Amino acid sequence: MAIGSLLVIAIVLLQNIDPSSAWASTNETYSYSLAVGKGLGSAYQTTGEGHINAIRIWEAYNCQITGVQFQYDGIWSAVVGGTTGTTIEMELRDGEAIIQISGKWHASHYIYQLVFVTNRGRFLTAGQPSGYSYNFYPVHPDAELLLVSGRYTSGGITSIGAHWGAIASDGKMH
Repeated sequence: MAIGSLLVIAIVLLQNIDPSSAWASTNETYSYSLAVGKGLGSAYQTTGEGHINAIRIWEAYNCQITGVQFQYDGIWSAVVGGTTGTTIEMELRDGEAIIQISGKWHASHYIYQLVFVTNRGRFLTAGQPSGYSYNFYPVHPDAELLLVSGRYTSGGITSIGAHWGAIASDGKMH
């Protein structure tokens, strides 16, 4: 996919963010890691208020990522994609935040691997290490993962991008 196409996708995805959400305001801690993958299917974004404190990932056996879900301050977001396959889950500890996402996307149209890394050095890995590599991280040193966005089909997640920013103790981005 050409850089120009990726930029158009990024702009469209950013425009789909709910302007009333805590993450939509612009500030010095916000950054966006451009989406990777083929980008087929329906657009998605995870939504919630506050810190991410748990992650669920569904993976097809020896294959692609089929779904993702985040828990924001104790409340689970809607599932992005589907719930087919094996469920892998990680709960974050107090003061722990996601500061990196890496993995692989495959020419077969799907995200094949997701690795979430925390500021405490813990990580959650799901999927298969097959395809093209990607690595997302925030620009600002105080930022953490706010949400992911991209596209999905009935077969799984076809693209993923990451939105980063700092969250105040009241759950609002600052």
